Amino acid sequence: MEIVKLHPGLVRSIDKRDENQLFVQSLSSACEGTSARLFAASVRTRSEWQTLKERGIHGGQGDFFASPEPIDVGAKNIRVVIAFNLNICSFFT
Repeated sequence: MEIVKLHPGLVRSIDKRDENQLFVQSLSSACEGTSARLFAASVRTRSEWQTLKERGIHGGQGDFFASPEPIDVGAKNIRVVIAFNLNICSFFT
């Protein structure tokens, strides 16, 4: 499986930027029938995530899913956060 990670600048406010939506939709269409999975970085809002899902994005990371934590706290919770993100994103489906 190949992962294509979208740049945060492309993801930011995508719900309000038609040109970015068109680009992501085109990229998603180009990846259909391949093993490539599209992954969005720096998803901040529910609206951004909804727009990305509607355009064919398979997974994401960012403040919408989990807030950054110091490494000593984050290390204890990493399995929970990964499971949470995978559930929401349906990354491996």
